Amino acid sequence: MRLFLIILLSIGYSAVINIPEDYPTIQAGIDSAYDGDMVLVSAGTYHENINFNGKNIIVTSISGAESTIIEPESNSIGPAVIFENGESGAVELSGFTIQNAYNDANGGAIYSYNSSPNFNNLIIQNNAAFNMGGGIYINGGSQTFTNCKIYNNDVGDTNGGGLYCINSENLDIENCEFNYNHSPKNGGGMYLNNSQVEIKNTKIIGNNEGIGGNNPMPSPKGGGIYAASSEIYLYNNVISSNNSYGPGGGIFGFDSVFEIYHTEICNNTSLNFWQNAEGGGGCFFNSTVFFNQVTLSGNIAYSLSQYNSDGLSFKGSTSANIYNSIIYNNDDAEIRLNDNACLTLDYTDIMGGISGISGLNSSCLEYGENNINQDPLFVDADSQDFILQSNSPCIDSGSADLDGDGIDD
Repeated sequence: MRLFLIILLSIGYSAVINIPEDYPTIQAGIDSAYDGDMVLVSAGTYHENINFNGKNIIVTSISGAESTIIEPESNSIGPAVIFENGESGAVELSGFTIQNAYNDANGGAIYSYNSSPNFNNLIIQNNAAFNMGGGIYINGGSQTFTNCKIYNNDVGDTNGGGLYCINSENLDIENCEFNYNHSPKNGGGMYLNNSQVEIKNTKIIGNNEGIGGNNPMPSPKGGGIYAASSEIYLYNNVISSNNSYGPGGGIFGFDSVFEIYHTEICNNTSLNFWQNAEGGGGCFFNSTVFFNQVTLSGNIAYSLSQYNSDGLSFKGSTSANIYNSIIYNNDDAEIRLNDNACLTLDYTDIMGGISGISGLNSSCLEYGENNINQDPLFVDADSQDFILQSNSPCIDSGSADLDGDGIDD
């Protein structure tokens, strides 16, 4: 018997703590837990703020996010959920709605500092922060978001309506939605700075919806995504119907590296000419940009300058390569090259052909012989259905050999 107990203790034991059966609150369950334990929460609304306090545990619900809600008391000020003690990648928060939280600093719903939690099957909605990260604030560590919905979050003073992320070693976002969030400055949907970011199968839609011309900020940027000094990989996403007061209705990138594949960037707006509106679809400054199988259509920038763009604006020392893409029916210029920006374009349907590319530095352009200028025949662009009809001229007109070496890339 003594030998059996020694063996059992040596391999450890993970407990399941049931809320509210074992403890009345989620926080009480966390406080009683040890590393490796699970706090399992029954359906209901829990009026509390929780802090993982360095515990490497799983906190999850039985019935899912729709029926298990974390909603701080109405007079509470502070993030609904806090990770600030170096929690590891073993930590998971899953199966909750987190709503109606307010913080007068950073992070309305979630605050993560130098920690590496995993977030699964969450609804993060109607939260607000005064400073940064209306929905989520991240500084340091590595994080994953899977099957999460981030809706209607607001930041009062600066950046990142849905998400603010700085110094993340590895931020992975998959099968999520960042919709209808708001920031008065940069990154209505998400703000990314000095981070490694991968976003797949995600919708970034309607951020900064309904904004007007009353923003006092000098040049707010990035209605859907704002990225600075970061490496961004995007695959199979929809970035649509976002608004920026200034440059980059869909995306604004500064001093960053972007790889964008199989993504729609459509019907985004750069709104105010007095706040340097340009690049309705995207504006990239001193960045490296690679597009493959990207559809960019219906974007607009309300600019008074002939050197700005409704589709894509490349500025500074930006180097862009675009292949197998559709850049069509953006309100004015499809692409503008400014400053020392350079572009290589091939196997792409661009409205107006080479005349659809303009700006101060159109001479820094490699325009491939395989581009076309034909109506791509979307199923219904007015209803934001950018799937190609069966007789589209774009079908089978691309190439998998992007560098011309005879080997598919």
